[in-house]
Order: sequence, then C-alpha cells, then structure tokens
Amino acid sequence: MTHGYYIGILSGLLWAISGVSYNLLYNKFPSLDSLFFSILALFFIEFFSLISISYFHLRKKRIPPINKSNFLIIFSGLLGGPIAMLCYLNAIQLIGVSHAAAITSTYPILAAFLSIKFLKEKKEHLSIFILIISSTIFLNIKTQNTFNLLGLILSFIASFSWASEIFLSSYTIHNNKNKSEDVYFIRQLSSTIGYIIIIFYLIFLLKNNLSIQPREEINLILPILVITLIISSGLSYFLYYKAIEILKPIKAMALNITYGAWSIILSAILHLEKLDIKSILTCLIIFTLTYILAREKK
Repeated sequence: MTHGYYIGILSGLLWAISGVSYNLLYNKFPSLDSLFFSILALFFIEFFSLISISYFHLRKKRIPPINKSNFLIIFSGLLGGPIAMLCYLNAIQLIGVSHAAAITSTYPILAAFLSIKFLKEKKEHLSIFILIISSTIFLNIKTQNTFNLLGLILSFIASFSWASEIFLSSYTIHNNKNKSEDVYFIRQLSSTIGYIIIIFYLIFLLKNNLSIQPREEINLILPILVITLIISSGLSYFLYYKAIEILKPIKAMALNITYGAWSIILSAILHLEKLDIKSILTCLIIFTLTYILAREKK
C-alpha cells in the first residue's frame, strides 16, 4: 500500500513538470505554435500507450469487448484526454501555469461527490477536499486587474472533464466488473482518435498561420522541453491510473492534486513566477491536508 502513495505523489509532480514545460515552450518560442506542437506530442503519448496496451492484449490473445457499458469508457477517454487537455493548454497560455493548475485542481470536489453517491466512498473525505481546493484557489490566485475570463472558463471545463473521466472509469471497473487493463485500452483508443480529430481540425483552422519552425534561434532547449513534455505527461497519466488501482479514486486524487503546489515550486525555481507568502502557505496547506487525507484508514 505504501508504494501506492509514492506513485500518487510522483504522478502529481510529473504533471506539474509537464505544465511548466509547456509554459516554457510557449514563452521561449512564441512564434512556434506551441498549442499545436503540444497536442501533437500528446497524441504520440496516447498512441504509444495504446500500442503498448494492445501488445499486452495480443499476447493474451484477447480483445476487450466493445459493448453498451463500454461507451462510458469511450466518453471518459474523450473527456479526460483531448477535450480536457485542449482546454488546459489554452488556459496555461491565457492565465499562466500556476493559475491554470490551481483552478483545474478543483476536479476532485466533483469527482468526490460522484464517488460518494455512486461508488459509496466516505463522506468525510469531501470536507478535506474542499479545504485543499479552497486554499489552492484563494491563496494561489493573485488579484489581477486584467484577469482573463476565457482562461478561467477553460480551466473549469478541464476540471469538469477530468472529474467525469475518473468517475466514469472507476464506475465501469467497480460496478460493471470490467478489468482495469480493458478500461485502459478502450480509454487510450478513444483518446487517440480524439486527438487525431483535433489535429486535423487545427491544421484546417490554422493552415495559413501554422508555424512549424520557430523564428527564434534553435538550441538544445527546444528538444529538451519537447522530450520532457512527452515523458512527464505520459508517465504521469500511467502512474495516476496505477494509483487509482492501488488506492481507489479518492486517495489517488488527493495525491495527484499536489501538482498545484508542485507547479508553484517549479515556477519559482525556474523564475517563471515570484514566490510570495500566499504561494508558500498554499503549498504547506495542500501538502498537509493531502497527507491527512491520504493516511486515513478505510
């Protein structure tokens, strides 16, 4: 059980690294269409994950069935994959990684409500989640004269999408008695198809303005950022699902949402944003309340 906690925390740290990598890519290479570039990278992450899980099923000589109940998994894959990520990456461009991470970390509240009602999780978890999310938003979000409303809306859409994905995936595993590897395969398949649709849409939409080659001087920073983005995003998602399998949704989410605090820390280290007393308090509260929630006995 203990290694499940480390897996959950690491998934949060890696998710923060992916967000900071995207923010750096956007800031250092503004002439490069970093949204398209990142969506393309995320497609390859999902595609190679799909290839890996497909190989696993081929070795067992079985293909996961596509039936009525599995349409929930298809829907969850589209929500948590391309739809949520498109909103999240746009939000980072509009309001910055710390703000986007803080707002999207509200997803466990909705997921906890759904888990309590349909998956019979403990109600006591909800109050701690609300404390974590409240501290994240009200302490980390700084007052700005020109706060971008669209960035705020996109962040909440991403939050809702991730919450729905976690609930639907957990529901199909526990209530419909689907195997986790079958759920993961169908999720990856639907997410990959979703990314293909978005890529073709962006190519059509930006065909006259799409910039593949940055006008800035190309150095080692570009490939490092791209590789970091791909590896951290893919590994974070894999570890997150592993934590859900070991710890169940509530505790896995509690550990994963530490990415809000990790984003603040990494942004300060890389001088993307200044570290102030509110940010420090945010990190302390998130880590403390997450520890309390994660160590609760069943």
